[in-house]
Amino acid sequence: MQENANDAPVASVLVRTRNDAQYIGRTLAAILEQETDFPFEVVVCDDGSVDGTREIAEKFPVRFVERPAGPYMPGRTLNALVRAARGRIAVFNNADAVPEDRRWLAALAAPVLQAKGAPVFTFARQDPRPDARALVAKDSARAFGDGAEHAKWRFFFSLASSAAPRAMLLETPFSETIRYSEDVEWTWRNSRRPDNPVRIAYCPDARVEHSHNYTLRELARRFRGEGAADAAIFGDRPSLARAVASAARETLRDFAWLAARPRAWGEIPSAPVRRLVQRIAHWRGLKDAARAAAAAGGGGAAEAPCARPGVTLLYVESASARGGIEIFAERRAEMLRAQGRDAAIIHTVPRDFSPYPQIEVHKCTCIGDIEKFPPEKTVFYVHDHDPICPRRYAYTPFRRNCRRPGGLWPCLFCAPLCGRPFAALGAVLAQRRLKRALARFSRLAVISEFMKTRLAENGFAPDRISVETPPPPCTALSPDFKPPEPVDILFAGQLIRGKGVQLLLQAMARMERARTLDVVGSGNMEAALKKMAADLGVAGRVRWRGWRENPRDWMAAARCVAVPSFWQEPYGLVAAEAAALGKKIVAFDIGGLREACGGKAVLVPPGDIDALARALDAC
Repeated sequence: MQENANDAPVASVLVRTRNDAQYIGRTLAAILEQETDFPFEVVVCDDGSVDGTREIAEKFPVRFVERPAGPYMPGRTLNALVRAARGRIAVFNNADAVPEDRRWLAALAAPVLQAKGAPVFTFARQDPRPDARALVAKDSARAFGDGAEHAKWRFFFSLASSAAPRAMLLETPFSETIRYSEDVEWTWRNSRRPDNPVRIAYCPDARVEHSHNYTLRELARRFRGEGAADAAIFGDRPSLARAVASAARETLRDFAWLAARPRAWGEIPSAPVRRLVQRIAHWRGLKDAARAAAAAGGGGAAEAPCARPGVTLLYVESASARGGIEIFAERRAEMLRAQGRDAAIIHTVPRDFSPYPQIEVHKCTCIGDIEKFPPEKTVFYVHDHDPICPRRYAYTPFRRNCRRPGGLWPCLFCAPLCGRPFAALGAVLAQRRLKRALARFSRLAVISEFMKTRLAENGFAPDRISVETPPPPCTALSPDFKPPEPVDILFAGQLIRGKGVQLLLQAMARMERARTLDVVGSGNMEAALKKMAADLGVAGRVRWRGWRENPRDWMAAARCVAVPSFWQEPYGLVAAEAAALGKKIVAFDIGGLREACGGKAVLVPPGDIDALARALDAC
């Protein structure tokens, strides 16, 4: 539903254009045809197009904003669009990003509208155009798709089709001093602020058609600019060896992808050239930034925004996700403040640790960063299986849980069979280096006796390991919350393989009683799980509630909470939450779940679907 004369817009769709005559008509038509439950407006800013773009756009019922005077800077134009917008949600959409259906806007705006507490910045899935080169299509699928791949990266975001609360954009505008990656700089900076950080959410159901067949010259220019931006945003340093190794790794992926598609074999000779151009250009951009920083007498990324003398720092690498580790760190910070100690969560490694009496590292996957923390004042929390297993999840190649101690030879034989064989040796060596890095710290902390035992089995001294279970929840129950329907069985968590929702659906199909299941959460398996529910004939009994800011409200309303984790949970925060609320719990007896449930759960043998079904029937 587009804005009419009597409605104030809830969302403002902000479109930047420059010589986009080929796409602007399709894009604006698709935007104006969106089916939403709220009114919206479309605001266009044209950057001096000479190919008729403006004339085409003027045929549509849109509002125009003139680009700020002076040399073009992306942030300056974006800020002008945000100031001119009238909606409380700013939706950015490039003129050449064509929405693929009429629910794109609703899907992109929903997490922003539904957010309670932390503001949300969403971005859409970008599908390649029909004329996209094979390698462009491959990169697009890897970067977007179901989101599983980019979730492993340090940080990923794209403003090409995205949405955010306008108030936060007005409060903290885009940088007007960088020419590339202005979207990454804004989201990185604001997802790491100590007060009310923004949360990044990927919306795979919001789809646009968007890709570029760059020439080698265009590739070099873009990646050189992004290299300089990465130096400014993340403090990255130039390394020619790392650039060449990265090009080699990506070329191997290209070869494997192209080999499976005979029609794309013609691009095989160009693959290594394009990857080398990209990575060398990026390296040159990093060198440009390093030279500029040296000339200015500075260097590196900005200091952590909340670093104050005397504060206890809690380092968490990523702020775009909010899983058990992030929640644990939030609760630790709240507990320390309640004890009268100044505590702050940071997401950037400080250059100088001397002002801070104590540091806690809760999540850090970069070994180089781990080695920077001073061992005498740092407590390193081991929340997962990273120091034990090169693959991080402690699985064998046959999706069985592994309890063997890690080592060079057993892991080297196992890892290649689990996928990504070319990366197996690097993963094993990285795990050994991580183990050596952790040996520097005088104190390690875990959240269950199970994890302490696992670390001791892998050569860590037990007297250096303390068990610290999660503090009580920071968030209270919402007094006015009422679920739309009674909640029989609840699952709350990420929709990924290790959480075992697929086993829970199979158990639902074998239950004697027609109980309903409410699923609170999101993840890369959501679409596959919905299809599985339909195939098993239980789709009518499963309600998908999506991500919720406070899942404890749903737990409190549930008759029973299911924790069907397939992997060896280091603890199981959902189980502990349900136990604290006095809920009935049905869980697999695996990892640290027995400790998390505190003796208040029905535990069934891991992977036994019939036993899980019987236990759920009895709730």
